[in-house]
Amino acid sequence: AVFFYSTGFFAAAGLSNPVLGTLLASGINAIASALAVPLMETQGRKKLLLTGAAGMLGSAIILSTALCLKAWGSVGGGGAFLDSLSILAIISFVSFFELGPGPIPWQIGAEIFPEEPRAAAMGAGAALNWVFNAAVGLGFPLMQSGLGPLAFGPFCVVLAYWLYFTKRYVPETQGKSITEIQAEFADISAGGAPKD
Repeated sequence: AVFFYSTGFFAAAGLSNPVLGTLLASGINAIASALAVPLMETQGRKKLLLTGAAGMLGSAIILSTALCLKAWGSVGGGGAFLDSLSILAIISFVSFFELGPGPIPWQIGAEIFPEEPRAAAMGAGAALNWVFNAAVGLGFPLMQSGLGPLAFGPFCVVLAYWLYFTKRYVPETQGKSITEIQAEFADISAGGAPKD
């Protein structure tokens, strides 16, 4: 939703040139993507996934809080501050997405599947990704009209669950063979914890 409707968010936040805000977010998106590749090799996949999801959750909470305070008029004279806070939260959200949750699932997907089913599994994952991208893109305006300033609440819930799921069920794949990763998945499915 942030990527699809960023120009509208920047306009609502009072940015005089919302297209410039979208270009800024896109530039930060590109820089963060470039940083993600070397960080994956030095920090590990799981750590970046957790950091990215936590940063996205924090950004979404800050954005939701600023939108609610602005909509409900709880901060007298704080409109400009809340607008700036909203813009920073959107840029922060984009940055954290590109440092972890954007690129890393594609890397992990290529590492967790054995060679024979890898192409089909990655194809199914990509198709499912685009189905949900379309659902968010088409459904967000309805969420926004129904939930108003709380429209990012469902995303906060999903991100909180994602943090739990990643911590509990996703193994670190960096430097591990497919045999080691499959053995770790077997341990996890038997009730064990991932070895980080």
